[in-house]
Amino acid sequence: MLLPSWVPENEGADWQSLNDLNEVHNMLAERAKQWPEQWKQEGRLETARNMLVRTSMDDQMISELTGVDVERVRKLREELKH
Repeated sequence: MLLPSWVPENEGADWQSLNDLNEVHNMLAERAKQWPEQWKQEGRLETARNMLVRTSMDDQMISELTGVDVERVRKLREELKH
């Protein structure tokens, strides 16, 4: 945000503080937009883990049913073995 030319120099810091708060607000708003997709992905991974533990399905089938990349399912399977 550019300071209006009519703002006295000694009040410029107040305007900068407002600008900083506006930037923080915008950054938080952008992050908040990403949260639902992140939560969905976490849910898919948890479902894939449960399927690996509780079923005898292969990695490809789990990938197709959960939407998790087959390589990620393979990595999850390896992690669960350890």
